Amino acid sequence: MAVKQKWTPGESSSKSSSHIQVSELIEKLNATSKMSLFTISRKVRNTRIVRSPPPQTREEFLQYASKLTFNTNSANESLILRNENREVIATHLLQDYPEHTQRFNCRAQILCNEILRGSPKYWEVEIGGGTWVCIAVSYQGIRRKGKQRTLFGRNAQSWGLRCERVRVYRVSDNMSLIYKHQTVFKEPVYPGFGLAGKGSYVRLCDPVTN
Repeated sequence: MAVKQKWTPGESSSKSSSHIQVSELIEKLNATSKMSLFTISRKVRNTRIVRSPPPQTREEFLQYASKLTFNTNSANESLILRNENREVIATHLLQDYPEHTQRFNCRAQILCNEILRGSPKYWEVEIGGGTWVCIAVSYQGIRRKGKQRTLFGRNAQSWGLRCERVRVYRVSDNMSLIYKHQTVFKEPVYPGFGLAGKGSYVRLCDPVTN
């Protein structure tokens, strides 16, 4: 805090008195601030942090729901996007996508546009067809070109769960944990999917309306 005072010559006594009053005011403010900080620090040291229990039902999970969309620039040429970029299907016919630095050129993979950061995140997908689908999260910096260190879950830039011969995920009111992996992300991550076999598909659901 800065205190300014305007005075003119001949008012030395008034200036001196005002200077003393201002100095006393600053000392009182400093003392009050130190006492407040001391009181807060004591309270913080003696406070127990109580964590909220993890969500158990679909209704509780929906509080953390994220609506996802596919990043078209990352889609491999063997993937077809439909339904306003919320569904992807694997095919043997290569699509005429423009060259892009974000595109996976050898792996049938795709990332989403949305960043997963901060509070818990929840999303719902429907998968089926083909051989398997990999559900993943990945750093933005994952390699996109070639086959070396580009497969989801097989490098230090991504984590993946491969679901083999699963036709459809059905979400019920009573949620069951089928897999848990604990790690520390050093930067924001993006949802990603890998598809194997003709006809494999991933459909991003809107958990609020479905």
